[in-house]
Amino acid sequence: MKEFKKFTKAGNLYTLKRQFGFSIIVVALFLVFAYICFTSKMSMFGWGLIAVSAFCAIAFWLQHFSIDMDDKVMTAKMGLIKKTVYIPLTDIRNFRVVKISHNFIRTNVILNVSYVEDGKEKVTGITQAFTVRAIQNTINEIEEIIHSDDHSRKV
Repeated sequence: MKEFKKFTKAGNLYTLKRQFGFSIIVVALFLVFAYICFTSKMSMFGWGLIAVSAFCAIAFWLQHFSIDMDDKVMTAKMGLIKKTVYIPLTDIRNFRVVKISHNFIRTNVILNVSYVEDGKEKVTGITQAFTVRAIQNTINEIEEIIHSDDHSRKV
């Protein structure tokens, strides 16, 4: 049995480990800006930034991704408002890597999955990171999980 770096295994359920690096940096930045606002006598804006950092922390905590090889289903939830999406492995079209840059500085890399639901192509997020290498490692492990059960479909 292969040991995965990004996933934990419980029977035939593979769950993506929480990635705290990105979330800690985002929440910390909001808290630093809130502190600056409090020291600059802009306390109302500071309280708003504290509220935003709390919402970000909750959103990062609720984010999850798992692959159930018994039911052949991927379960994904990103963000605070979006609902949980259940994607049958047979409906998956491909994975997309989206790189977000500001002034030639890469700020975020997101892994999305394209799938077909009710005859329409839909896209949902799976995970995010700072580097393409981290996302590529996640894609490689997802492919190994799907193919480890002799799944005939190519991802």
